[in-house]
Amino acid sequence: MLDLSVFSAILFSMTVSGVQLPILFAAPVERPSPVAVITTSGGSIGPNGRPTSPAQLAHLKEMSAANRGCRRTPETKQRMSDAQRGKKRTEESKRRQAESRRGVVKAGPATKAKLSAISKALWQDPAYQAKMRLRRHPTQGLVGELNPLFGRPRPPSVKAKMSLAARLRYEDPSEREKTSRALMVPSVRLLRQQAHKRRWAKPEEHAKASDAQKRKWSRPEVRAKVSGRNSCNWRGGASYEPYDEQWTNTFKNGIRERDRYTCQLCGKSNGKTVRSVHHVDYEKKNCEPSNLVTLCVSCHTRTNHSREYWAAAFQMIQVTRGTEVPDGV
Repeated sequence: MLDLSVFSAILFSMTVSGVQLPILFAAPVERPSPVAVITTSGGSIGPNGRPTSPAQLAHLKEMSAANRGCRRTPETKQRMSDAQRGKKRTEESKRRQAESRRGVVKAGPATKAKLSAISKALWQDPAYQAKMRLRRHPTQGLVGELNPLFGRPRPPSVKAKMSLAARLRYEDPSEREKTSRALMVPSVRLLRQQAHKRRWAKPEEHAKASDAQKRKWSRPEVRAKVSGRNSCNWRGGASYEPYDEQWTNTFKNGIRERDRYTCQLCGKSNGKTVRSVHHVDYEKKNCEPSNLVTLCVSCHTRTNHSREYWAAAFQMIQVTRGTEVPDGV
């Protein structure tokens, strides 16, 4: 390879009018390439394009030590950012950059702990949280028509890809635990509450959610996942067992009149509105009046879970009311 920056002086002579005059002529001299220099000095070029010779590595370390502690000015950072904005790296460029970074810097446990402490301290500052949130999601504060994505529905292929990625992520227990901890942060909970209020303040959102639920539960495979033995409330088929012979509408109305058509849990009363009659010990065959209480539809739904707790609660209600408590409760 010819290096035109280096010349050698070659002396020529010429005769002008019988007088011999010396002339200096600058001729290029061939120098070995840097690769050849590195190779001949005991090193070589690595697969990622970084020199591995001792001399070159020592030079890089000296440059790194000299630049350590130097910070770029905001103007320089902005210029570098503007120069890179909009450029798309090729797969080959990404691969080479990953290989160049792989194994170059290995942080020890002490360094990792120090960096973690610094990061946690920064994220405790609400101003820093707002700054980073705005940097990561510049359109987060733009709601409705102000958002550039408003009115642009995602194509089915994008929705399918997002759904698959979410399912694969949440199959990992550690990811679910990480998400749960993140949602418990007060600032995140406040943002979610505000977003939900803005959403459910619109009547069309209620209609949209209702239609989505109807479409979901109209699918037989969805109902099969939570029906019968697959249900968390499965009690061995107890719901199919018949009631006692005296379990008639007349008998149930007598229990409602006894309780004055008032829910025995929340205390609500709406005249002679039909109320649910609940078995305290959850035995459908035990229709003793002392084992029955009147509940509203909402409270009766709540008693389907934590049966031991509700049985003890109704026992206290019966004792307070002075009614005989059935055996086994």
